Amino acid sequence: MKESNVLECCFVSGRFLLDVLSFIYSTTSKHAQFVVLSVAPASNALRVTLQERGALEATLLLREEAFSSFMCRDAELSVRVPLGIFRECLTVLVTAERSASFSLGRSSGANPHLQAQYVTPVLLNVASALDSMELVVVDECGESEIRTQCRIRTFTGSSDQVDLEFHTADVVLSGIVKSELLAHALSEIDFGGANYADILVSESTLCVQSGSYQGGASRTVEIICAEAPEPNERDAQMRGERSDLVLQWQCTEQRRESFRLLSLTRVLRALNSSQETRMRMNEKGLLAFTIKLCADSFPYFPVVNRDPSSCILCFVEFVLLPLEE
Repeated sequence: MKESNVLECCFVSGRFLLDVLSFIYSTTSKHAQFVVLSVAPASNALRVTLQERGALEATLLLREEAFSSFMCRDAELSVRVPLGIFRECLTVLVTAERSASFSLGRSSGANPHLQAQYVTPVLLNVASALDSMELVVVDECGESEIRTQCRIRTFTGSSDQVDLEFHTADVVLSGIVKSELLAHALSEIDFGGANYADILVSESTLCVQSGSYQGGASRTVEIICAEAPEPNERDAQMRGERSDLVLQWQCTEQRRESFRLLSLTRVLRALNSSQETRMRMNEKGLLAFTIKLCADSFPYFPVVNRDPSSCILCFVEFVLLPLEE
C-alpha cells in the first residue's frame, strides 16, 4: 500500500459499482449531491452514504465479496465525494472501448469490447491528505500495461448530516418480505399528479395509498402480511399462515405516516434487482428499507465455486423521513 494513500481497494467489477451507485443517485439534484465514503467497523467493507435533508438517507454497504483487495489505514475514514462526478468518471472508465487484446474479454470467448465493460476491475484510492480520490483501470496489452485514471477532488469536515440511525428499542415494525411484493405495491400507487403516499401498518396488514395535495384521484394497495391473532392472543407472538412473499412480519402498534412519493419511488430501482427486503418503522415514524443484493442479480459478476444466490455483495438501505403534519 502506498504511503500517499489512506485507502486502496479494488472492485472485482467496475460495472457493478456503477450499477449500485445508480440506486441512490437522483437526476433531479445531481449537481448538489455529495456522498460520504467511510469504512464499516471491523470489516473490509465500504459504506457510501447520501443524505437529502428533510427527505431521506440512502446508504450502500459494499461487502468484502465485492472486492478483490481492500486495505485501509484509518478505521475512522470519512470523506465527501461529489456523486455526479464519481458516476461520470466511472462510466468513462468501464464503458470506454477496449483493445481487442484485453485479457478478460478473450478469456470467456465473448465479444471483448462487451465483456470488458462489465468485468473490468477498478481500483479506488483515497489520498492520505483526504483531498482527492483516484479511480484507475489497468488494461493488459501484450507485455505492457495501460493505466487509465480519473482524479476527483474530495472534501472533509461537516456535511450537515443528521443522525437517522434506527434504534432497536423504538422499532414498532419489523418485517422481511420478497422485494417483488414491495416493488409491485410502489409501482401501482405511482401515477401522474400524485406527490405523497400514506403508509399504514398493523399487526396483519400493510396498506399503501397515494394521493395529490390538489385532491382528486388516489390509489391504494393493501397487502395481507399475517393472520390477525385472536383477541386473547394479542400479547402473544404473532401466529398464522403467511403469504410466501412475506417471510416475517411483527408490528407492535398500528401506525400511519405520510411520505414524499418521490422518496418512496427512489427505492424501486434497487427493489427490482433484489430478492429480499427488510422493512422497519420506528416510533418517530422513520421508515427504513434494507435491500439485500446478491451476485445472481448481476449475471456479469464473476463468482467462482459459490452459489450466486448466497453471495451477498451489497446492502442498500433507504431511511425515509415522514412528512410533517
